Amino acid sequence: MASPGPDRRSRRFLFGGYVVVVASFIAASVYTAEHIREIDVASDEIARDAMPTIRCLAEARHILGQFEIESAAFAAVPVTPAARVAAEAPLRALAEQVGIYLALPLFPGERPFWEDVRRGTSRFVGAANRMLGQADAGDARLARETFLREVRPAAAHLHELLSRDLDFNARNGSQLAEHIKAVRARGLWLSLSLGILCGGIALLAGRVVAGQLRRHEALVSEHERMMEERAGELEAFAGRVAHDIMNPTASAQLAIDLELRRRQAAGEPAGEGLERARRSLRRIQTLVAGLLGFARAGARPEPGAAADVVEVVHDVVSGAEARATAAGMIVGAELVPGTVACAKGVLTSLVANLLDNAIKYARRDGRVVIRAAPDAAAIRVEVEDDGPGLPPDLGDRVFEPYVRGGGRDVPGLGLGLATVKRLAEAHGGHVGVCSEPGRGTTFWFELPRAAAVSESASMRGSARG
Repeated sequence: MASPGPDRRSRRFLFGGYVVVVASFIAASVYTAEHIREIDVASDEIARDAMPTIRCLAEARHILGQFEIESAAFAAVPVTPAARVAAEAPLRALAEQVGIYLALPLFPGERPFWEDVRRGTSRFVGAANRMLGQADAGDARLARETFLREVRPAAAHLHELLSRDLDFNARNGSQLAEHIKAVRARGLWLSLSLGILCGGIALLAGRVVAGQLRRHEALVSEHERMMEERAGELEAFAGRVAHDIMNPTASAQLAIDLELRRRQAAGEPAGEGLERARRSLRRIQTLVAGLLGFARAGARPEPGAAADVVEVVHDVVSGAEARATAAGMIVGAELVPGTVACAKGVLTSLVANLLDNAIKYARRDGRVVIRAAPDAAAIRVEVEDDGPGLPPDLGDRVFEPYVRGGGRDVPGLGLGLATVKRLAEAHGGHVGVCSEPGRGTTFWFELPRAAAVSESASMRGSARG
């Protein structure tokens, strides 16, 4: 099996590089989104769990310290009412803060700390309430004993539990912060790596594209060079044909004409053979002339050439007047002055071919109209006849070599319209046809307008005419 060519391999590599770049960008986007989600989760845990928990535990520990200070008065006898009120307010605040903490979400592994704080708080609050109740009952001695035996040890134990739980939450918050930092670092590293990878692949793909473009430009240049060489070969071939075929046939035609004149002067019959030979030579000359015109039609346009549309159309109509009159036809012209960017001979060939085609196919005693109308960039020339029209299935194929739209009894080779197409396209224009069976046909061509200076000269010449 033959290996794929360089262009195919380059295309595959380019497509593969494109796929890798796109996949890398998608992977980077997905990975970044996942890391952002992971960071958001960790941030939510800090905001939802760590920070409120730390705040509540710290506040509860602070309130517990205030209670210990205020309740120190219970160590003396008697207990004053002011000391009792001062101890009751921190106790309520402590119970409220611990209640808030117990309702918050827990970190993994925090449940034992949570249970210890709940039990320690319950024990402390119970002991403190008994102490306050004893003080309210006026039993200062019993309140003092409860304070020393139960409340003070329970407060110290709860303080230790709150500090331990606070340290646990602080460590978890710190770990989450470190996790966020690590995730950000990994995301940055991967994004940078994928960016470098994508950039490298893009640069490599760009080099491949640049190489493809250079090869394409080289191919285009080579194609243009070959086309120029072929055009030169066609010109050389046309010259050889003109020399090798046209000259001998012209000599033979002259010899036959002289022989026919001699026989006519001598009163001798012309002879069917000589007449047949003369007709055959004329057909050969027509064939060669058509082939020459078609071959030369592909030549490059002459730089800076310009042709006056009105002048050329009038010359062509004047030259075809005898043939049109013999066919009983009227040839009219509806022209707007203008100058096209081609040699006069090229424009003459274009108009003459279309007019010759119209005279061939128009009905006898009919009318052919040549129109010329300029627009901003081009001039459109139309040749309209009132003949039978083209078959519906023919269309633009009528411009192909050796394709004919009429009956076989109409003389011609099928090269006239093909020559028109080649000439127009070689000079930056295009051709077309509009036809309706039974109602005639309009062939047209468009050529770029010449420079404004040439246009002005054409207008002045037309005005003088």
